[in-house]
Amino acid sequence: MPYLYLYAPRISTQEKVAFIKNLESMDIAISVNHTSIVEDCIIDLFSYGILNIHGGDLPRYRGNTCQAWAIINAEKNRFMCA
Repeated sequence: MPYLYLYAPRISTQEKVAFIKNLESMDIAISVNHTSIVEDCIIDLFSYGILNIHGGDLPRYRGNTCQAWAIINAEKNRFMCA
């Protein structure tokens, strides 16, 4: 099963969209620690969409520093959402 790693802080740029469109049959993408909402036009480029992994208990811990806030708030349990 071939895979490709793409580091893209801003996935919705014309350059990144063109790059993804030129790939051969990419069925799914996995997003980890992405800092912004991925637009539908990007999600639609993958047959099965995008699986997003977030390191916090949604919606209580939103944003990019959710793990730190869980520690500051002395949470006994930590969550990861997919």
